[in-house]
This record gives sequence, structure tokens and C-alpha cells, in this order.
Amino acid sequence: TGSETRSANISEIRNTVEARESDSADWQTADTGEQIAEGGGVRTGDESRARLDISPDKTVLRIAPNTEFKLEALSPEPTDPVTKFVLDAGKLFVRVTKALGGGSFEVETPTGVATVRGSLMSAAYSRDDGRLIVTCLEGECRLGDAARTAFTDLTEGEASEIPGAGMTPLGARLMTEAELDDWLLNFPELSVLIERIRRRIREEATPTPTGGGGGLTACDHPYFPMRTGATWTYSTEGGPMTWTVTGVSGDTTSASADMTADFSGQVTSNWHWQCDAGGLVSYEFGNLFGASVGQIASYQLISSSGTFLPPADLLAPGYSWSNVYELEMTITVPGAPEGMSGTIASSVQYTVTGAEPVTVGDQTYDGLQVSQSGTFTMEFQVPGAPAQPTTVESSGTIVFAKGVGVVRTTSESGNTELTSFSIP
Repeated sequence: TGSETRSANISEIRNTVEARESDSADWQTADTGEQIAEGGGVRTGDESRARLDISPDKTVLRIAPNTEFKLEALSPEPTDPVTKFVLDAGKLFVRVTKALGGGSFEVETPTGVATVRGSLMSAAYSRDDGRLIVTCLEGECRLGDAARTAFTDLTEGEASEIPGAGMTPLGARLMTEAELDDWLLNFPELSVLIERIRRRIREEATPTPTGGGGGLTACDHPYFPMRTGATWTYSTEGGPMTWTVTGVSGDTTSASADMTADFSGQVTSNWHWQCDAGGLVSYEFGNLFGASVGQIASYQLISSSGTFLPPADLLAPGYSWSNVYELEMTITVPGAPEGMSGTIASSVQYTVTGAEPVTVGDQTYDGLQVSQSGTFTMEFQVPGAPAQPTTVESSGTIVFAKGVGVVRTTSESGNTELTSFSIP
């Protein structure tokens, strides 16, 4: 009824679930039916889950493993209800079934704030790197930065993220199939909706052909068509550089590509790309080789977030995104001190500044001009010596041609210019 006071109660428990009355109280084993009052919290352990029901709204909160949150606000009146959770770690799935009117439903983290006006949203926050990912299975959702000055609006089947603390939300993207699978695990009763969205995602994720050849995959981006055998040769201040795609596997939903970069025949490096509906999502460095000394270094990806190149339909002037990664590097070149290693951390923000045509040779293509700025930090550890971190700030531009790839780059460290290419 309209006079009924709102309350939040634990209705399901699987394995280790704890609750407490306030920030200063000790965590205690939670019980089914236990009420969580404003200021109280819940946390789950490994392979543990819980469900929280808010009455009389019939709002449902599914709590994933290794999650901790505080119920910051729970207005007592059912009319224009205000609900706010502070998510310290883990993942929450929210089903808001009642019209909020002048009320609100928020999930706040140190990185940003997720809001839903109806009806299905998830928020996943990593305490380790500050990454916040929000999916909107149905209804209207919004992801905002911590300052609440930058926002990305989401609707059915869309997702967005903030790669880390102090950053702003990326543009909306299609949900991944893994994200849909997670929803299905938590809300199996929504299988009809989930499978309908899955079909739409698969249809919309199919890339538009950018030239000859078949066998298109998610790595065949209109502005960077990575196909087996594709090559790009550039002039640089240090001599010619050639990129070659040595192999691609997968389909239009999810794929990977391997690429080698040859620097004037003296140094070779290899990269591994992951691609899905979110675009060219990430790349990993493998090994660095020298023509005369063999392997120079090997790389291991520690963490990554963001996207190198989002889907083409998002790449309009003014659109921004980021790419963050951290690598561990082991020096293997002969003569280097044994055990010499280091880390490389990169954080780059990209913005589409223009969509002017680009000429390559005697052909003109649809173009894309992108600015980039960020930091690059290297820290090497030599046994017996203190680590010496070095941070470099860099800015520049990247020019893409549709159906071709990267045409030109500029930065303080040097410029590159495409001299020839071949796309099968």
C-alpha cells in the first residue's frame, strides 16, 4: 500500500555471505530474511551469491561473488523512492520494476556512478584498477564520472565503462555475449529477452566489407582491416617500418589477429590483437627480436582496459575513448644483467577531431582524424640497484583511411607516413 515503509531484506544466500549494520560494525554471517537498514552492508565470498529484495517496490538486487557494498540511502516512502548503493568491489545486477517518478536508483563507486530508471542494469567495479563497467539489458541507464560532469546514456543491449579513476565514460557499445551469459546466470527467467538481444547483437556486430576478399571477422575493422596477409609499409625517421598480419582466427562476433612489425630489417616485434563488438579491443606485445642478437625482450600483459579503436559507427567528430595497459618486460638480450626486468604502463586518451577525406597515392578515401594524448611510464629493475621510473607525456595525431588503415601519425617522438599497403 502507499503507506507501507520500504525495506531491504536478504532473500537468498549461497555459500559465504556476511552483513553488518554500519561501517563501524563487525561483519557477521548473514541470514535469509535479514533486513539491511540504511547504512548497512553486505559482502560475498568466493563462489558466493545473494539476493536482496526491496519492498514494496519489488526491486531485486543480485549480488555476484566477491562483492561488497553499502546501502547508502533507502527513502522510507514508496512514492518517488530514492535508493543508493555504494559499491566497494564486485558486481551487482539490478531489476527495478516500479516507476521511479521523481525518485532515483544509483550505484556509486570511487570511479563513477551508474543510474537506472528502469529496468535492468549491472555495475561491476574493480578495486584493483578502478575500472567500472555498466550494462543496460533493458530500459534507460546512465554512466557518469565521479564528478558527475560527463555522462554516457545507455539503452537496451548497450554497455559502457570508465577505465579507471579520474577518467570519463567511454561511448556506448553493444553488450558482449559474455555479459549476456552473466545476466542469464543471474536472471534465468529473462532468457527470452536475453536471447532476443543476443540475436540483435550478432546481427549488428557483422562488419561491413571494406574491400575484396572474404572471411571477414571482428578484426576486419573498416578503418583498420586486419586480414591475413595484409601489409602496411611506412616511412619513419629511423627508416622503413612494415606491419604484416600473419594470422586471423574467429568470426564476426569475436576474433583475434597476430601481427609483426619489422623496423628496417633490424628489429622485429609481434603483437596479438583481440577484437569483438566493442571494436579492436586490446593488443598484447609478445617478443622483441634483433637481427644480430636474437630475442631482446619478452612482454607479459599485466592489465588492460578500454579500446584501441571502437566500432566505426561511434567514430564521429567529438567522440572520445581511452586505452590503458600495463606490461611486464623481461630483458633477454645477451650481455644484459641477469634478472633485469621492468614494467611499462601506458594511458592514452583519444578524440575524433575530424572526418575529412584522405588521399593515399592517387586514391581518395573516407578519412578519420584522431588526436591522442597520454603518459608512458617505464621502470626497470636491475638486481642490486634501485628502480628508476621514467614518465613521458606525449601527444599527437593518427589519420585513418576507410578500407586502408593507419595512413599517418605525428608525435614528439617522430612521424610516420604510409608509403604502400596491400589488403587481400
